[in-house]
Amino acid sequence: MKFSSATFLTIALACVGASAAPKTKATQPPVHCAAIAKLAVPFYKSYNAHTVKHLYTPDVAKHNNALNSLKYRDQGVVGRVLMQSFVDPDGGDLTLPFYRFDHKAHANQIFTTVEKGDRDTVGYTKMRVEVYVFPFEVCGAIPLHRLYNARYVDHFYTTKQQEKDEYMAKYGYQYQGIAGFVLEA
Repeated sequence: MKFSSATFLTIALACVGASAAPKTKATQPPVHCAAIAKLAVPFYKSYNAHTVKHLYTPDVAKHNNALNSLKYRDQGVVGRVLMQSFVDPDGGDLTLPFYRFDHKAHANQIFTTVEKGDRDTVGYTKMRVEVYVFPFEVCGAIPLHRLYNARYVDHFYTTKQQEKDEYMAKYGYQYQGIAGFVLEA
């Protein structure tokens, strides 16, 4: 049986629990990009070379604490995200919750739009909705790539193709796919 790419994507999202299939640019609902841009906050990224761990947070105080007290190094802002869902009056909810799961034994965190977790969250504990991301390219949103290094039990997120390629080639990270879409930093 053959499926079109749109049909396959709809089926795939239904299987992982997404609330609605991404819409193509031609059929996306009208959105309020200026309002979304005003609500968007930085999603900070930092790295601890001693533990080989990355930390992601929208909380500037938590980010600064990691830098000042926990020996993390600032890696900038991976993208801009929302702290609450965004409902477009003309077309429904435009965001998905980005759930944070923690692995206490390995001090690692993973983010996913799947509430019950996915195949990569086995052994992790669901903590909370950390932020909200987009399920498709809306208002200039770009893909947030998720990578994983099994040796160090570390997840890495980036919107930059060059950085993604570098972490795969140089540091042994494996590509796990697009975690969601975020606004540029």
